[in-house]
Amino acid sequence: GHTRYVSNFIPPIPGIDPHIRNVTSLLHFQGANATVQLRDITSRLWSCNGNAQIRTSRSLVGGSSVYLDGSGDSITTAADPAAFTFDGDFTVEMWVFPELATYATTKTLWDNSVNAGGALGMGIGLQTDNRPYLFNYQNLSFVIQSPTPLTINDWNHIAVSRIGNITRLFQNGQLVGSTTGLIATVVNGATLNVGGHSTAGAQF
Repeated sequence: GHTRYVSNFIPPIPGIDPHIRNVTSLLHFQGANATVQLRDITSRLWSCNGNAQIRTSRSLVGGSSVYLDGSGDSITTAADPAAFTFDGDFTVEMWVFPELATYATTKTLWDNSVNAGGALGMGIGLQTDNRPYLFNYQNLSFVIQSPTPLTINDWNHIAVSRIGNITRLFQNGQLVGSTTGLIATVVNGATLNVGGHSTAGAQF
């Protein structure tokens, strides 16, 4: 048989994510021990706050990961309304290695909230017993909560994905909850936060 490519067609590359061109930020957390200035695959600069830093003592892939000690630590990047509005289909995913089974308060893993005449945005985090959740800041509610805690001292995968008007929460590849309707999106001027809330702490 024959294969014909039309104008502007890019042949697929085996083993490469076909959606990589749509990724707005991807952090591998790779680098030398104690690194505190990070760049994602788009060269966007992320800053480590508190004691957040690269550690080579534990990794899933690549020989390093970011370490957050739960006390004032987070990673932030400057506002980018073009990249971080989340007003259409999206996926936010991460690998998490919890060391504690319970916490005194909920813990924020990812957050794009902002207070501007009313809270907007969303947050992904953990309940005090390590169950993942999706939080909607507009109505201050846990719109999805997993029934199952994460496994401590092991790597766990968490993903939130929205297609159309359905938002889903996945835990280690399994669907654990969903909600209908578009949750509030971020407004201009908000930073994107990993491991902490933009104003209220709750660091992981």
